[in-house]
Amino acid sequence: MRKTGVLSGIAAAVLAMASVGVVTASAAPAAPPATVKAAAPVPNGSWTTYHHDNAHTGFDSSAPASSGAVTGWVSGAMDETVYAEPLVYNGIVYAATLNNSVYAFDQATGATIWHEWIRAPESSGWSCGNVSPQGILGTPVIDPAAGRIYVATLGSDDVYRLEALSLTTGTWLGATTITTPVASFNWRIEQERGALALANGYVYVPFGGRAGDCGAYHGFVFAVPTSLGTVTHSYTTPGQGAGFWAAGGVVVDDSTGKVFETSGNGTASGCNQGPIQTGHQSGVPVYENDAVVRLSSTLAHEDAFIPDDWHDNWCINDQDLGSATPVLISSTLAFQSGKWGSGFLVNPQALGGLNGQLYPSRTLPYTEVNVCTGLNSDANFGSYAYAAPRVYLGCGGHGLVALTVNTSSPSFSQAWNATGFTAGPPIVAGGIVWAVDTNGGGLYGFDAATGTQVFHSGALSVTHFTTPAEAGSQVFVGSGNTIHEFTLIGCRAATLSASPVGAAGTGTTVTLTASASGAQCTTPQFRFLVNGAVVQGYSTTNTFSWTTTGARGTYHLEVDAKRTGSLASYESYALLTYTLRGCTAAALGASPPSPGAPGATITLTASATCPATPTYRFLVGPTVVQPYGTTNTFGWNTTGLAYGTYNLEVDVRDQGATAGYEAWTIIHYTLAPCSSAGLSSNKASPQNTGSTMVLTASASCPGTPEYRFLVGGSVQQAYGTTNTFTWNSAGKAAGTYSLEVDVRNQGSSAGYEAWRIINFTLAGCSSAGLSTNKPSPQSSGTTIVLTASATCPGTPEYRFLVNGAIVGPGYSTTNTYTWDTTGRAPGTYQLEVDVRNQGSTLGYEAWAIKSFTLS
Repeated sequence: MRKTGVLSGIAAAVLAMASVGVVTASAAPAAPPATVKAAAPVPNGSWTTYHHDNAHTGFDSSAPASSGAVTGWVSGAMDETVYAEPLVYNGIVYAATLNNSVYAFDQATGATIWHEWIRAPESSGWSCGNVSPQGILGTPVIDPAAGRIYVATLGSDDVYRLEALSLTTGTWLGATTITTPVASFNWRIEQERGALALANGYVYVPFGGRAGDCGAYHGFVFAVPTSLGTVTHSYTTPGQGAGFWAAGGVVVDDSTGKVFETSGNGTASGCNQGPIQTGHQSGVPVYENDAVVRLSSTLAHEDAFIPDDWHDNWCINDQDLGSATPVLISSTLAFQSGKWGSGFLVNPQALGGLNGQLYPSRTLPYTEVNVCTGLNSDANFGSYAYAAPRVYLGCGGHGLVALTVNTSSPSFSQAWNATGFTAGPPIVAGGIVWAVDTNGGGLYGFDAATGTQVFHSGALSVTHFTTPAEAGSQVFVGSGNTIHEFTLIGCRAATLSASPVGAAGTGTTVTLTASASGAQCTTPQFRFLVNGAVVQGYSTTNTFSWTTTGARGTYHLEVDAKRTGSLASYESYALLTYTLRGCTAAALGASPPSPGAPGATITLTASATCPATPTYRFLVGPTVVQPYGTTNTFGWNTTGLAYGTYNLEVDVRDQGATAGYEAWTIIHYTLAPCSSAGLSSNKASPQNTGSTMVLTASASCPGTPEYRFLVGGSVQQAYGTTNTFTWNSAGKAAGTYSLEVDVRNQGSSAGYEAWRIINFTLAGCSSAGLSTNKPSPQSSGTTIVLTASATCPGTPEYRFLVNGAIVGPGYSTTNTYTWDTTGRAPGTYQLEVDVRNQGSTLGYEAWAIKSFTLS
């Protein structure tokens, strides 16, 4: 069943294929939608079939030498477990699941490009087995020329199909039933676990028994046309058992087109043997099993190799030779081992039948050569890897073994053995052998020449036959329902230095210089980080100018290095601890010192202890009044400010630093009013009216005092710095006057800050007397002399009046006046004298009146 929404252009092709045996499919219910990325994947190597190539060498000779790997991306969760090896082509990683789904991930990022759910898998009904559901179990194969990926599915209708999907879009391109030539094929006891192979216009699909060896199963290989036409060619093992169940699947010699598979042990009669000839350990099997089988391109049986000890050591004890399939070293040399743990070199063109190996010697009696350090049970599975001059194989709990192969005089010997984990089928890339710990311990990497461990990942959930894939110096492992990516290291060592060395002042420009080395560290790229944050992305520039604008303290500087073209986040790195020394102390002084008066300009002067050039910022309270600069003074104008205590602050930091501050100090400055005032007169009270007094003030003020003088509450002299006032009392009446001085600090806008009042008395004439030289009455025309007297504190002045009219010169010190009455009418006249102190401007201070009659 395929998803809805396939490309319309494919539909016609599907219909056309139906006429040649293609199985059409109905739409799947509730299929997850495909996810398509906007950006096209970038091609980076390829791994299009199990263990890289049809010879199953598991070796990518194009991968540059590496010294290890770094953990990369993890794909999104898929809909079921992955048993098949991932495949890679044209920048896309392909993975198939037990739910009959195929996923395409961006090789560079792991992002899902598309997902195709093909059809519902079978989830029950088999006679034995240990996998559920049973969708896609064997490794698919990619046809780059056709732009297809082929997968073998088991549907819920119990039909095994070969199905094709578009590499670029995941579009379902058709399917055909695989097992058509064998009418007796029983899916309940048969299982497709081995990898598919593409050659000769066919996709070869192997089958073997299920876990538990239930029923009279056989081994099968089917040649499915790449056109997905009807299958007409197949091979069936002759006796019961002898299944082709190994995960390695079908091997093909591309130079000859010959097809190879290795069968497992027979069951029941499948282990029957003919007569044992002299010197042999087994007779010729009645039904060929535990054999490396060569088939023609159309699957005709041509030849086989069978170990001399097949019966007792491989067949009846269930130690299949076919637990793994061979690796072709050349057209005339191949390696094979199996669960019993013995190894063989055979000639694929002349397999030789019983005891037909090239190594160990055919000389009887046969002597086995164990390749798994003595392990004779469940020794190896899946497949092998070959990178001249060594074959690499997983030996279960005995770890990973490297065999040095003599190809000219066929033989091998152990080169090294890496232990401590349960090794699955290995591959080789970048001079490193990669194998998964099938007990979940993760991916391991070992130097291919020495066996030295160079990498170990974190734990991975894997299956019994999990094997990694590699392309473009990236290793891919199916783990549960995800794909894990690891990137091979090209640059295996990096260095980082700084100038100035070790430490510098904040704000300093520090030059970081990096280098990288490694056998394949060609045109390295560098990425610089400060405290884990990238400050300069990858480029071939190996220096970075770090402007140290941060706060003082310890910084962790890092350079990541990788070779140009590497998709790894990094291949090597170097760390450097660096100290930024900032300003450690600040001081602040004020002139004039506190307390001060509002209105004054206070000069603040700062100093700092800094490794570089200090900069200063001034604050009054929380408000910045002068931003950072190298000037260490500030004039604080206090005009208009209220009385009180102010926090004056200076923050300091090195020039170029961007920290809020590195050191600071606060001083408290008080703006205070005048606290008291004094007032005195140069003449003691009382004084005569009209007197001039000099008033002198004093004040207790934090600043320059200003004085204002008042007489009787009336301002006589406005605010100024003059502290004296000349009070001319002319015109003032006799009495007590309030003399006041108000004081305030210069610049203050207060009405006053302090004041002082003294009472000052002006004394005037207190009485006057008037007499005439002639008594009243007198005849008109008589001359009368008026004589005045006065009681005055000073020199009296007199003014004479007749009937209210001033007569004579007005005020003078003369106390007499001659009144000529000539011409006056008879009657009574009011004679008056007004008196005042000399200098007084009053109309009078005292007076006297006398009535005088003229007759």
